[in-house]
Amino acid sequence: MNIRFAKIEDAQAILDIYAYYVKQTQITFEYDVPSLQEFQTRMSDIMKDYPYLVLEEDGHIIGYAYAHRMFQRKAYDWDVELSQYFHKEYTSKGYGSILFQAMIDILKLQGIKNAYSLITLPNEKSEGMHQKYGFEKCGVYHKTGYKHGRWLDVGVYEKNLLPYDDPSPVISIQNLNRIQLEKMLSAYQK
Repeated sequence: MNIRFAKIEDAQAILDIYAYYVKQTQITFEYDVPSLQEFQTRMSDIMKDYPYLVLEEDGHIIGYAYAHRMFQRKAYDWDVELSQYFHKEYTSKGYGSILFQAMIDILKLQGIKNAYSLITLPNEKSEGMHQKYGFEKCGVYHKTGYKHGRWLDVGVYEKNLLPYDDPSPVISIQNLNRIQLEKMLSAYQK
């Protein structure tokens, strides 16, 4: 297993994983698979400031995770939403925990105070993994999304990452020491 930062050239492999969730599940509320160009734009926008990681096995991307700004107003600068997806053959094998912990460690280096995850309910596996890493359910949006003929609830999970002091500005992923980041990621290799 190899964790590394995603590159725009990975977009098709990542999109192939995501497409399954768009078409076959209610995990994402997206109805249509985005075009490759649109997906590349999304990736590029996220990678300007936040981590976007891939997990590889034998050189093939089997999963990915990213963080992005949770809300738009200035006072929310220290909040992110986490997302991760895996090729359907690689779910429930513990790989999510590897990416999750690597992501949290990077976010702490950036000065992020709060991480959130939105989980379509029910999803016991995802809820369990979040709870394992200290996330707490702080609310539920009831019947907030409609997909595949059903109204769906979304659980909101939160985790405080750093003390609530007078915060410094968040450090863009581009401004963190790349060698330090690569060394950190290498600690998660299997």
